[in-house]
Amino acid sequence: DLNEYARSLGYNVTFEFITMDAEAQAAIHLQRVQELHDMGINLIIGGRWSSQAQASLEYINENNILLFSPSSTSPLLAIEGDNLFRMCPNDLAQGEAIAEILRSWGIDAIIILQRGDPWADGLYNVLEDEFTARGGTILARVRYAVEVTEFSSYLEHMEEVAQEAVEKYGWEHVAVQCFCFSEIVTLITQAQDYPTLYNLTWFGCDGTAFVQQVIDDAPEQADKLKLLFG
Repeated sequence: DLNEYARSLGYNVTFEFITMDAEAQAAIHLQRVQELHDMGINLIIGGRWSSQAQASLEYINENNILLFSPSSTSPLLAIEGDNLFRMCPNDLAQGEAIAEILRSWGIDAIIILQRGDPWADGLYNVLEDEFTARGGTILARVRYAVEVTEFSSYLEHMEEVAQEAVEKYGWEHVAVQCFCFSEIVTLITQAQDYPTLYNLTWFGCDGTAFVQQVIDDAPEQADKLKLLFG
């Protein structure tokens, strides 16, 4: 109990907790931050997704609000002197690790499939530098809107890129790198309709790690594609 802990330290302060739901939307997160500020609240634990933190960043800086995020990791938000305090490391290390994993598996060329948000953009920026520095090639960057649930147009484009890449590099040297959240279940399920993609090795990230829905709804597809680092 935070209040009991404060009393044990001799602090004459009491914390009152008010909870609001951002409904997994960056724009709604900003609205909630504004509502809390209008109530006189200037200490907020939120911005759990980097997209939510980014959407509120200008407002919290302008209004002297402290926003503590337990899980935002985008390198794009590693900004000195702002009012966003993040409780875990950013993704610079993860991007380097993924590049090393890809090359250790003999992957020479990748198709990147990513959410269109600051978290995935930050990971892409790091991986682009790290993978190419190790001699790898990025064949395509497929960036989808976060609200999308039907991915056939994206997968069709990836299939065309993959077909050319396999002819050039060989099956074992081409892979798909995913920067996704739980929508990975829909993606790997729909990927069955695209034979070249469905016979490549897919690599995940922290956003695909420990997603129970993968095990529940797409275990065969995940086993087929590997979804490594996830």
